Amino acid sequence: HLGKGFEALMEDCVALHVEDGLILPHLKMEGAKESCVFLNGAGRCSIHAFRPGLCRTFPLGRNYENGRLNYFLVEGECPQKNRTKVKVEKWIDTPDFQRNREFLIQWHYLIKALKDKIAGMAAENRDDAIQELNLFFLQTFFVMPYETEIDFYSQFEMRRRATEERYME
Repeated sequence: HLGKGFEALMEDCVALHVEDGLILPHLKMEGAKESCVFLNGAGRCSIHAFRPGLCRTFPLGRNYENGRLNYFLVEGECPQKNRTKVKVEKWIDTPDFQRNREFLIQWHYLIKALKDKIAGMAAENRDDAIQELNLFFLQTFFVMPYETEIDFYSQFEMRRRATEERYME
């Protein structure tokens, strides 16, 4: 919805970091306060309607256990005073909350499996294989555009299956 592909986002909005050997993108933080690049002068989100999932859940944390996802409030993270109780589904405000929840569970366990795969490759000193996996992962889930006319979740599922077939034997 920003009219930018992943490469363009990398120029000013997104950076990469390594987490347990897996290269993952994250929103850039800038300035003395290390604020999100999408906050406007008044400190409000300029892409609120299209904000990423992590932003949708703030200040909620997520716990994945036994194939389930549970949310919890991270105390002290939100400086807002006089907060009222809001149901998680309303707070996250995404179409088809249940399908989004299933996607998040699948995404979490895919990331976990890839990190485990990388740990095994690292133990065998297979740096080339780790690099190839990371390039495939970034290309498959971030660089290759998602078709806006086709349901995101079905596109994700196809990409997830292709990744598992390639790396999870």
